Amino acid sequence: MMLVLVVLNVNAQISTNAIDYKPVLNNDSDIQKKKTDSILIEWNSRMIDYLERVPEFPGGEKALLNFIKRNLKYPTEDEKNGVEGRVIVRFMIRKTGKVENVVVIKGVSKSLDAEAVRIVSSLPDWNPGVANGKKVDVPYTLPISFRLAPLTRKDVYEYVDIMPQFPGGAVEVLSYIYKSLNLLLPPAKENDEYLPDVVTVRFIIDKYGKVNNPEVIRGKYTLYNKISLQIINSMPDWIPGERNGKKVDVYYTLPIIFKLE
Repeated sequence: MMLVLVVLNVNAQISTNAIDYKPVLNNDSDIQKKKTDSILIEWNSRMIDYLERVPEFPGGEKALLNFIKRNLKYPTEDEKNGVEGRVIVRFMIRKTGKVENVVVIKGVSKSLDAEAVRIVSSLPDWNPGVANGKKVDVPYTLPISFRLAPLTRKDVYEYVDIMPQFPGGAVEVLSYIYKSLNLLLPPAKENDEYLPDVVTVRFIIDKYGKVNNPEVIRGKYTLYNKISLQIINSMPDWIPGERNGKKVDVYYTLPIIFKLE
């Protein structure tokens, strides 16, 4: 039975570009977060003031993806039952480059969670992060999505008796998108501005409420498309849809509006 692995986004790409960012922290317990294309990096003021270079897997993003694809073993029982989803794993990349303290911060099932931990724990040494000219320990969060090939997937419905719902309803999903856009959309360069557009994203809300397989079905600009996928992928679990009294997988289409104010 063939499987397809996608890490975070539909293009199966991981970005580990260097980040030039100095967090503004109120006290030693504050943590400032900033997203890149597909990773979440955390800065803690007790650890470092800023990063000059983020940790990098040997050979870069493609090498990391290939390592995961080569070594991942889909748990038999979950494959049989059509269990899919995104496992988010947090770990520490030591100043020696070694991967330690691997934990699941958002799981799917015991066996998928265990497989994600096994894969990350088996990663070879990384090129460590650098701050103030010195190698430092850096916490790193990596989402790994488990996807079955289409022929092994269960039915996904277009329309059901009760459609999936974002926690808190329509107002909350709009608020979530607005806050995410403010975080992810970089400031326009001098003498430049962003053009308005509407990006339409289609994805699956599975019977567990998890977001799967987001894809842009309408969008003019690459930057907007990438940001829209980041927003959808970062969403919390939804209230799943129901058909004939049972929770089922449902296709969902959502427009994300980029406009000048």
